[in-house]
Amino acid sequence: MSSQHNNWQLKALLTKNLILMRKNVTTTICELLFPVALAILLAIIKLLFPLEVMTNIMTEAEFLDTNSSMITYNKASNLYGLNTKRTL
Repeated sequence: MSSQHNNWQLKALLTKNLILMRKNVTTTICELLFPVALAILLAIIKLLFPLEVMTNIMTEAEFLDTNSSMITYNKASNLYGLNTKRTL
């Protein structure tokens, strides 16, 4: 019995929504076209401004060379239980 009641409510609600959509044609058109227009706009922006590929990537050896003193300091601090915070 409750499923018949639910079906009746659903039919009434869908009918009400259809009547409102017919009364407000401009709003209905905007609700349908806005997501499409937004997707097209985002696609155009993506085409006009492509992401640049990073060309200045450091190799592992370059990274280790530039950070070797810090790595050595951190390893020694951890090995000997020293305070890792540097104070001036």
